[in-house]
Amino acid sequence: MEAFAAGMNNVANAVGPLVGAGLIDVHIGIIMGGFFVALGAILLGGRVLETNGKRITKLSLLQGSTVSITGGSLVITASVFGLPVPLTQVTTSAIIGIGTVDGGFRLWQKSILKQIVKVWIVSPLFSLVLSYGFILLFKEGDYYSLAVLLSALIATAGAYSLYRTVRQDRRTTYDDGAGI
Repeated sequence: MEAFAAGMNNVANAVGPLVGAGLIDVHIGIIMGGFFVALGAILLGGRVLETNGKRITKLSLLQGSTVSITGGSLVITASVFGLPVPLTQVTTSAIIGIGTVDGGFRLWQKSILKQIVKVWIVSPLFSLVLSYGFILLFKEGDYYSLAVLLSALIATAGAYSLYRTVRQDRRTTYDDGAGI
């Protein structure tokens, strides 16, 4: 059911901008989008399948079926109304919900969940900033604003790297007994 929902929604999410820009026809977009979604699943889908299938929490047959039916139904409903929905987040959130019911909130301490949440927060923001930067560069020819944007990104990455280093240093000091 979720694979059907992915065909309805994720293909449209992937090729919609190309169709909207007039680069490809709707029918060609559907065929190409479906082909490349299938190719991506075959070539690189195994790692995400491993994460959702095993690394977050163990699922029983009933739980896995519940995730698939719930996620698929929500995305199909959204697709009927023409709304783009991230199937990945719907499915993963359902898995996290089931894992929380089974194992309590300690599930949220798993490093994989922390990584997933970080990616969910950072990737849309990164996409927004990158798209904005490309438009500044290619359409507007505004190199100054692009330089400011890149400087802000570099400064943010540097500050985050420094934060991680200091945090790791404090943890090491504490673990070695010098911080008590």
